[in-house]
Amino acid sequence: MTQTKSRNLCCAPGKALCTIYIPHRLVIQVYNPPCDPQNEYQRRMRAGATALTEHVSSRHSHEVTRRMSYLAEGESVMDPEVQSRKHIPRDLVPRGFPNSYRRIWWDRPAPTITRNFGTPSSANCVHPSQPRGLTIREAARCQSFRDTFKLVGSQSDKRLLVGNAVPPMLAEALGRALESHLAG
Repeated sequence: MTQTKSRNLCCAPGKALCTIYIPHRLVIQVYNPPCDPQNEYQRRMRAGATALTEHVSSRHSHEVTRRMSYLAEGESVMDPEVQSRKHIPRDLVPRGFPNSYRRIWWDRPAPTITRNFGTPSSANCVHPSQPRGLTIREAARCQSFRDTFKLVGSQSDKRLLVGNAVPPMLAEALGRALESHLAG
């Protein structure tokens, strides 16, 4: 898995596990990755994609962008030690939760992805190197949705879909384990 999160799974014979409503709208952008895949996970996520969708970041105010620009990987502007060491101006230190305005790591599992991943003030989701929240595509990749997966609906619908999703790779692993157990 590409993120850290505890999950519970309940199965009941003859009962649907979920119903998904998908509104009808689609935005496609040109597929232009910045480099070749750097690992097997990137290769798997990009396989067969001819367009990269939903890779547009939210607009942040100048103040929010400045706040995020002080952070290195794993740091939060809410951490008093970071505030002191980085000499973050008092007017840029917001009130809020300790996991707000936290930059994620390039080489560690992503935090839990929620519907608020594009809003740095309400989630642990600042891009590892850029002063912005994650795009819908970046969050979808953290959840193991391939680049060929088409998200439809409003931006809010897409964020909700990605944030509430059971990652496809987790579902695949659970399915294989369940199949093996039942065949057992």
